[in-house]
Amino acid sequence: MAWPTVTETCAQPLEPKTWLAAMQVVTGRCGGQPGRLAVMGPEAFTALVRGTVAAWGGQKAWGTICGRIFAALTDTEGVVVSCHRGLLRRCADELGDRQRVRAQLRAVEAGSWHKTARPLPAD
Repeated sequence: MAWPTVTETCAQPLEPKTWLAAMQVVTGRCGGQPGRLAVMGPEAFTALVRGTVAAWGGQKAWGTICGRIFAALTDTEGVVVSCHRGLLRRCADELGDRQRVRAQLRAVEAGSWHKTARPLPAD
């Protein structure tokens, strides 16, 4: 990954809704330079994550994860600077895909998939 420190912020980084929401905030607002977000301070960053976590199916943002990701904003250890912007853009795209798939899965589990499903073609 272009930013290995952020994957070490929790045990299973692709699972917690707070981690996913925080990464969505970072990749959507940093312009390839996560350190830019550090000027907003940890409280403002956490507030942005709280506003995003519901879109991931969560109810609250965990402060510990927010704090660790905020601390990682300025950490450049292991960062491939020349690839950073493109890889963060790719991460943003992947997060969007994951969010759409999770929404579709929730719709199927709730039984509302038939409302949007297209009929099968006739033989």
